[in-house]
Amino acid sequence: MKYLKTLFLSGILLLLFMQTKAQQVITLSKGIDHVKECSLAVKDAIAAGDGATAQNKAKDLLKALDEVPVKFMTPAQASVWARNANQLQSESKHISEVSNVADQKQHFTTFAANLQTAVDGLRMK
Repeated sequence: MKYLKTLFLSGILLLLFMQTKAQQVITLSKGIDHVKECSLAVKDAIAAGDGATAQNKAKDLLKALDEVPVKFMTPAQASVWARNANQLQSESKHISEVSNVADQKQHFTTFAANLQTAVDGLRMK
């Protein structure tokens, strides 16, 4: 009977471990998806010529960038993210601080290229 209890508890622990690992990938994926969604909102506001909305959406984008769960990244993914995160945050911050749409567009162009590099480097499945 003691053997069955031990086996049962071991099975539960194994299932919890496997579920936690799956949640980590989902959490990282959701974090990156949220960044993409926020960047599209900024792009849409800039395309509409609405500098004030672009500023507000860029603040949301900054928050989304800060919330990307680096702890769930592999060392290789964390390295890629670290190389790009500061530039992404810098460009987002500039967009949130200027109201001139032409300036916002210039910063967003750089942001978009860096985001693509970062996402490609993460190689998420």
